[in-house]
Amino acid sequence: MTLQTTSEKYIYKYFPVNEFTIRTLINNELFFSNPIDFNDPFDCQFILDLIEDSEAEKELIDRMQLSDQERNLFETKGLRSQLSNGLTPRFRTELVKLIGVTCFTEKPDDFLMWSHYSKCHTGICLKFDWQVHKDYFQGTKVIYSNSLPIIEYSSSQGFQDQIPKIVSTKLNHWSHENEIRSAVEIKNDNRCISFDPAALAGIIFGDQTSEKDIELIKRIVYLHDGYGKLLFERARLSREQSKIIINTL
Repeated sequence: MTLQTTSEKYIYKYFPVNEFTIRTLINNELFFSNPIDFNDPFDCQFILDLIEDSEAEKELIDRMQLSDQERNLFETKGLRSQLSNGLTPRFRTELVKLIGVTCFTEKPDDFLMWSHYSKCHTGICLKFDWQVHKDYFQGTKVIYSNSLPIIEYSSSQGFQDQIPKIVSTKLNHWSHENEIRSAVEIKNDNRCISFDPAALAGIIFGDQTSEKDIELIKRIVYLHDGYGKLLFERARLSREQSKIIINTL
């Protein structure tokens, strides 16, 4: 599977207006989630393939700290499928401890995302020029599929090179989100990681965002030394056209 990078100049991230969002703007940082906490139970799931490698089997058995009963079962000749199926959940749990993921979209005018992620259109949508800080935003497009990715594990190569495939594959149910993802290695359990404030190009306020919250967000931006002159916009609900129209505020 070949990963692709978005061709769009800007990527977007929806937020409600709350303490977490205020901290995001003040500290110019985003939270890189543990995939275990995602609301999609199939997100970052995969099918484990040991590619006929007895050393890989032994490594995984040792890594997962199996009980004697489990070890005897999984070491039985001909039970490769049971080994893979039995170890995959534990393997995934261990793997995702090492990574953090933050999610964006190519679409600033998606009705469902404004409803779900911006608290019924009362929140905001941050607009990032992702190429200003490529190592951080990465611009990797999510690949939507009818099935989970197959991850090959061998004693010689391990699995590190396949983490991007795990992170960047989702089932087709979510294809309307046109998602972009960034993934990083988590060190010292720190999941709040700063971005270059120059990458924040604008803020879009929802149709129902209160004037009080708009003024609060603007004040935070104006007082931040790193942000440039941002474009403020409003995502209005057009009853006549039954869609969201974004205009300069």
